[in-house]
Amino acid sequence: MTPLTDTPNEFRRILDNAEAKVVLIQLRLIDKLLEHGTRPVGVSLSEPWSSRVYSTDHPTHWIVADYFCGFANPADNGFVVDCIPKSRVSLDQFRTVQRQQAAARFPHGIETGESGMLDVPNN
Repeated sequence: MTPLTDTPNEFRRILDNAEAKVVLIQLRLIDKLLEHGTRPVGVSLSEPWSSRVYSTDHPTHWIVADYFCGFANPADNGFVVDCIPKSRVSLDQFRTVQRQQAAARFPHGIETGESGMLDVPNN
C-alpha cells in the first residue's frame, strides 16, 4: 500500500480488515481504538456495536478509525479506516462533519470528552 504521505491530496477508505489493521498499527491507533472498543454497558452479547477514534496527528491526513463487532455476518465485523486529506479539508470542516455523523448515529446523545463536545483532537 502506498504511504499516505505519498498521496497528500487523496481521500482513502480502507475497508479490507487486514489492511486496515496494518494501517492502524502503523499509525499507533489500534490500541486506542480497541481500548474504546469495549462492549458498551447495556449492550447484550447479541447486539452489534461499534467504536470510533480520531487522529489529527498525521502530517497529511485526518484519520477516522472504526471498529465493528457483534454483527451476524463476520464480514461486517472488523476495522475501517478513513483518511481525509488536510490539503482539501480544514480541521473545522473535519470536526463539523464528524459531529454531524455522531449526531446522526446517536440521536439521544453521545459520550464526549471533557469539553462536553465530540472529542476530536485540536492539533
